[in-house]
Amino acid sequence: MAIKKIILLSIAINFIFAAAGTEVQCPTSTCASCGTISGTTWVQGTTNTAYCKVTECTSLTQTGLFDITCASCSSSGNYANNGQNGCTSSAAQVGANYNCQTSSKSCSTCPAIPGFTWNPSGSDTTNCNIASCLAVPYPTSVNDAFCTSCPQDGPSGKKVWANTGKTACVAATASCGRSSNWSDADCALCNGQSGNQYASADKTQCVATKSNSSIVKFGLVFALISLFI
Repeated sequence: MAIKKIILLSIAINFIFAAAGTEVQCPTSTCASCGTISGTTWVQGTTNTAYCKVTECTSLTQTGLFDITCASCSSSGNYANNGQNGCTSSAAQVGANYNCQTSSKSCSTCPAIPGFTWNPSGSDTTNCNIASCLAVPYPTSVNDAFCTSCPQDGPSGKKVWANTGKTACVAATASCGRSSNWSDADCALCNGQSGNQYASADKTQCVATKSNSSIVKFGLVFALISLFI
């Protein structure tokens, strides 16, 4: 009877351990950076405490998945599918090309984004791309390279440039770090509602108040319209 109990206890322990996820490396040292999941949680690894794992894979809700979730729990592949509601064996969203490859087909000079990997773009000798745009949750700090390779869709087009604060990608017409050809629309996109909203008179930077030239132009237009009313 005692032997039977030991066997049943061993089976139960093995089941519990089998339900826990594989240990994976999160973008930062905290498991929170692996992203929010439904039905279960991320916990610190036991074999490698610098890694994290899903507590209970059998309870994981199949929505909002990222590659890192699939790598911890899935037996069907280490990548999230395009709908992020299942896992697959290859990356569903490979990044677009960005010119940061060295002559030795290395992507070591591409700007680093924790959790994301740069790969040489096939036989291309100048470009690299993000291996998977669904690797981990959207980063809290971005740059033009990441935004170009993994752009998001916006109401005014693809968001291919990092905003001035490097907190999000925006659909400006050019880099938010430029020093020419600014417009009010781009200033608003790059700086947000609390930043410098208007292009300077010489269009070399964004400023807090609308330039006099813009005000004068508006006044002239209003005056001409008034003549025909």
